[in-house]
Amino acid sequence: MQWERGKNLGFSAADADALYLPVDASPDAPVVSEALAGENPLFNAVRELIALKGKSSALLADARFEVVHGEDDTFPFVYGRASDDEELLVALNPTDDSVNCTIP
Repeated sequence: MQWERGKNLGFSAADADALYLPVDASPDAPVVSEALAGENPLFNAVRELIALKGKSSALLADARFEVVHGEDDTFPFVYGRASDDEELLVALNPTDDSVNCTIP
């Protein structure tokens, strides 16, 4: 995501041909400044997930991790995270398809 509207979407004051990588040339390219100021469902969901990670002991780096359901090239991928005082079960389906699985 770019930073703001304007030259090179806030990354650099250099000419576009001098940039290491090009910026999104779309007139509706997403920018952080607008996401912070408005209603952006994806941005707000990510912000909430980051806040949850900071409040959950089961999501800390040293928490236990166990794959509950995972098969090559299929979804959902289900895993558990646990600390001494909290357990979470996470199911991920990054497709548009409805999926299911049996949890032992």
